[in-house]
Amino acid sequence: MADGENPFCGNSLRIAYSLRDSRIQEVYYDGYGCSLCVASVECLLELVKGRKREEALGIDAERILTALSVKVGKSRVKCVELLLIVLRRGLAMV
Repeated sequence: MADGENPFCGNSLRIAYSLRDSRIQEVYYDGYGCSLCVASVECLLELVKGRKREEALGIDAERILTALSVKVGKSRVKCVELLLIVLRRGLAMV
C-alpha cells in the first residue's frame, strides 16, 4: 500500500494491492481528485490487474492517456503521474 498527493491541485490517492507469484491479484484505490485523476486511476487498475510486478512498473502516463483517448496539456499530465508515482512507491516496497 502507498499513498501520495499533489498539494497544488488537491489530488490525494492511496493504492493497495495484493501479489501472488509476482502478479497483482487485487488492486484498490481510495482518495479524491479531479476527473482526470479518478478516470486515470480506474484505467490504471484495469491495466495492472493480473500483470507481473515488472510489467506494471512499465506503464506510463502516455499509455493511460491513450487508453482513455484523452489529450491533455503538460500541467494536467501531473494528474496522471501522481497515480503512477503512488503505484511505483508501493511496488518498490515489495
